[in-house]
Amino acid sequence: MPHSRSRVTAASDLLTVGAFALAICLPLLGFWFDWQPQNMIIDNRLPAPRPQLAANLEALRSLPTRFEAYFDDRFGFRRPLIRWNNLATVVWLGGSPEARSRSSGQGDGGLRFDPLSHRIVHGQGSWFYHFGDGTMRDHRGLDPFSPAELLHWQQVLEQRRDWLAARGIEYLFLAVPDKQSIYPEYLPARIRRVREQTRMGQLVAHLRAHSSVEALDLRSALLPAKAEELVFEQTGTHWNAYGAYQAYAAILERLAARFPALLPQPLSDFEIRKTIGPALPFLWLTGVVDQYQEQVVELLPRAPRTAVTIEQSRPPQGPSNYGYGSRLVRETARPELPSAVVFHDSFVPTGLEPLLSEHFRRVVYLWQNEFDLYAIAQERPDLVIEEKVERYFSTSRPTNPAALHGAGAGRPRQASRR
Repeated sequence: MPHSRSRVTAASDLLTVGAFALAICLPLLGFWFDWQPQNMIIDNRLPAPRPQLAANLEALRSLPTRFEAYFDDRFGFRRPLIRWNNLATVVWLGGSPEARSRSSGQGDGGLRFDPLSHRIVHGQGSWFYHFGDGTMRDHRGLDPFSPAELLHWQQVLEQRRDWLAARGIEYLFLAVPDKQSIYPEYLPARIRRVREQTRMGQLVAHLRAHSSVEALDLRSALLPAKAEELVFEQTGTHWNAYGAYQAYAAILERLAARFPALLPQPLSDFEIRKTIGPALPFLWLTGVVDQYQEQVVELLPRAPRTAVTIEQSRPPQGPSNYGYGSRLVRETARPELPSAVVFHDSFVPTGLEPLLSEHFRRVVYLWQNEFDLYAIAQERPDLVIEEKVERYFSTSRPTNPAALHGAGAGRPRQASRR
């Protein structure tokens, strides 16, 4: 009997060792034979490139790190393993998913799992938030602007405004809030704020007190509107159609003093349609997109739109680019309307562009951070709109082309038109 038991124990140990060896070998075998299901998770970036051998000491020193990044992006069964981990973390335990959504093509040596620096944070229910690039610290009030940084922003924007004014062009700076500034109540309880004001709030308050730059903080439109209707996506990062309409109405109301023809269409010109749809592509990064649904709010115009596309171009781009660098030109057959150039990020194409385009004889949308003097000189518009989302202020320090330096020197302060 003891001998029989020892044989059972030995067989059990052998099976355990064999299962363990198979488990640790499967990712390597999957890497070698490229066993990778393609439809389970999508990375919002290019994978790390295959490391190249070079006959120099620096390349040899960095080879292990470069190979590790390359392997991390390709080991066998990577996508199902990430999905299973996120299903357990998000759906079963109510935590936040691991996701890599960097725009660079370089690997970072592994998946991040820092509860307070996630790029994707799971809030209550179906609410998910983007918290990359320092936005978590900014939302919590841990990295406020210094007085010198606020003055730098003021000088940059004043130089842009003054350069445009010298050419008879109006200027409007748009500050777009992140979702967590409009819906902080659905964030996880562990995310506590030490200051209520973010960098964007600081800058807007500073400009109101010390500058005549026309800056529109769209929190003033979105916060009251959320009592009427959902204004942001729950499983995405942008405003929905109703939120975009509120932003559009606020923009035209601000511009009406200088351009009386710019009157927003009333909400009655649209049919509001609400449906339940699949979770938005933002969750493709996590592999749990099939576990959640989105409350879709659409605004359907009752009359045909009049603006037509004259030009649309996009540069060669990888999967992480989201259209950065694209150019869109729209025109209406209404010569009495002003023309405009709009520098923007992803919030303008998400519902705002089709609304704004109806109010300009010609409008050029440029998806870029740079203040492009050449594009402005080519178009000679009546108005330049520059839009920045709140997370931009967490990481970016604006600069002006050399032609603008000193453009605002000596210009007297004007009365605020807020």
